[in-house]
Amino acid sequence: MRVFISLVWLTMLSNVQSVPAWYNAQRDAILSTERLQSIGSTLTLSSDEEAVNSIIFRTKQMDINGAINDDSNYIPAVHFFQGRKRMEQSKVFEIIQQMPKGAALHLHYGSITSNDWLVKNVTYRPNCYMCVKQNVITLTGFYLTPPVDKDCRWLEISAERAKSRDIAMFDQRLYNNLTLTVDNPEVVYPSINVIWKRLQQYFQTVQGLFLHSPVLKDALYETLKEFHEDGVQYLETRIGLIKPYELNGTTHDFTWTVETFRDVVNEFKQDYQDFSGAKLIIAGRKTGNTSAILEEVKATMDLVEQFPDVVLGYDLMEQEDVKHTLLYYISELLYPRTQKSNLPYFFHAGETEWLHIHGNNLIDAILLKTERIGHGFAIPKHPEVMRLIKKRNIPIEVNPISNQVLKLVSDLRNHPAAILISQDFPVCISSDNPAPWEALPLSHDFYMAYMALAAPDDDLRFLKQIAMNSIKFSKMTNREKASALQQWETKWKSFIKRVKDANTIVYVG
Repeated sequence: MRVFISLVWLTMLSNVQSVPAWYNAQRDAILSTERLQSIGSTLTLSSDEEAVNSIIFRTKQMDINGAINDDSNYIPAVHFFQGRKRMEQSKVFEIIQQMPKGAALHLHYGSITSNDWLVKNVTYRPNCYMCVKQNVITLTGFYLTPPVDKDCRWLEISAERAKSRDIAMFDQRLYNNLTLTVDNPEVVYPSINVIWKRLQQYFQTVQGLFLHSPVLKDALYETLKEFHEDGVQYLETRIGLIKPYELNGTTHDFTWTVETFRDVVNEFKQDYQDFSGAKLIIAGRKTGNTSAILEEVKATMDLVEQFPDVVLGYDLMEQEDVKHTLLYYISELLYPRTQKSNLPYFFHAGETEWLHIHGNNLIDAILLKTERIGHGFAIPKHPEVMRLIKKRNIPIEVNPISNQVLKLVSDLRNHPAAILISQDFPVCISSDNPAPWEALPLSHDFYMAYMALAAPDDDLRFLKQIAMNSIKFSKMTNREKASALQQWETKWKSFIKRVKDANTIVYVG
């Protein structure tokens, strides 16, 4: 039986001397109706799942009860940079980290491979250079002969490391140049524009590493490995129409990139038989001129036709409040229809606090028949958008920690996705850019979703349904989804048994 009322709430209710039976009946009817509308509420758990449910739900309630009178004790109420270490010490996180999470559907190449691997692996390679300006690394790359730049010094990292008296400290300085994590984020990043500028600097700094063709291959494999280790079995990642380069300066076209991605994924699937795969969404930027976007749309149409098992469709991204709207590019985005082509779209939309102007990207995303909506933070402000999303079952890719770090919401209990989750909207949880803020591929975001976006009385059913949603809302073929779901169910049963056995108390005597 599902337990809904925490210990603190029971104590509070006990102070009520007499509640009429008729009043209680009406009250319970409203509560029951609401509970049955939330994600996962209709799932039936096995006896083993119920045993694990009692463990994780009891721990969740203890954490909530401890924060009733002091929000500073509640991890989702504080900034991720300040609460991450405490989160990782919690029993709820320990269980979620072990959990098979299905798929991650909203990711960006270049920000999903751990900075630790970049520093410990990539920067140890020969011919790897950094451009240092005022003691800050602004650019990186691989060169036989580094560029001449009057504004910064190009230094070979291995040579600088060799000159260092403390290699560990040198590597830590490299790491600190990459990470966005700070002890006082509210001071360092006082506004949304400041934190977005810092994120853009991150991409600018690391792109010279990720575009080097040998690194691209290794980074793809490493990314799949890191996600697999965090319980993710399938990925869909956004990527620009990049041109990887060789050490001698020659470049490859994007066809080479797609073929390399496909080959690395197939290699990984051979090495890890329980991995379901990965696919690409081509992503342009809302800063481009209309002619450039039209060329990207045309190129993506060709790639989808040439690589239907790898390339899924097209998206436009960038800081939503200050860049062009989807409507600005409407002619270019409608171009496939003029060619009687069905180019799938996966639009970022509603990643804003504003109601209209940029918030209206949600309307254009729906009219352009987006397959999914990235972020959708502003959705509850648009009642007709909400109705259409529910009617058409358009999945929403929610990224809790990204929305907090990028200053859309400070206390994740106030995230508008809680409204969508309470009404069983088609929601899946992803992580956006986990590397710059030192998040795990998916575990930290799943924790935030469970502890802040879901209701206090949502339990293992929510976690199970969210994981299954990620496979259901992926763009795998029906056959691939069936296979992936079967693999996930095997992992889920193993997870349930492992957690149950680890928490079974044996009494002797």
